[in-house]
Amino acid sequence: GGSVRIEVIGGNTDTCPSQLIERAERLVRDGDTNRGHRAKEWEHVYIVFDRDHHSNFATARNKIQKLDSSIKNELKKPIRFSSIYSIPSFELWILLHFRFTDAPMSTNVALAEVRRVLPNYRKEQSDLYSQLQRNLNFAIQNAQRLEVLSHAEDACTNHPETKVHLLVKHLLSFRPQTIA
Repeated sequence: GGSVRIEVIGGNTDTCPSQLIERAERLVRDGDTNRGHRAKEWEHVYIVFDRDHHSNFATARNKIQKLDSSIKNELKKPIRFSSIYSIPSFELWILLHFRFTDAPMSTNVALAEVRRVLPNYRKEQSDLYSQLQRNLNFAIQNAQRLEVLSHAEDACTNHPETKVHLLVKHLLSFRPQTIA
């Protein structure tokens, strides 16, 4: 049961984690009548960002922890805020659909590795999910393996980690269940 409403507030601009957080907090607190959002209508806000080259990565994660449950929604329930980060970048999540890796890598290396398995990959391509869907469980398992090996507490590290699987699992919980 329930429904999901996804609002992309960064896109290809303003991908600095602190800017994403500010925009998400403003949207939650004030709403956006132009987009049909009421203030404080949310139950859970996921902020998706990359480690990339951002110097404020650790600060962003801490800010999201402080925001979590600090604002009450229309039903007077705490609004959850979760950071869905990837080290080095979202491309790690894509790569985990094809193979497990825990090798330290840069954003450029992650992108090159993805392009080895998906030569026409573009971050904004609309058919990406259909290309990855059949390997989704494998990617989730690989991301969980990385979580166990996590070195992400050191925000300066290039050891790979992604939290995208947590968001994907939450979204999958809204999928109608089939009865066998």
